[in-house]
Amino acid sequence: MAAAEVTAVRLEGVGHLVAQEAPEALSAALLAFVDRVDHG
Repeated sequence: MAAAEVTAVRLEGVGHLVAQEAPEALSAALLAFVDRVDHG
């Protein structure tokens, strides 16, 4: 399978444990993505 659109987000200063190191930035990125998907 292939995706028609790919979204990448760079969170500066974050290593492998994104949810622990930058939970606010991660949740903001996820909410922005879901908002784009829901509202096309």
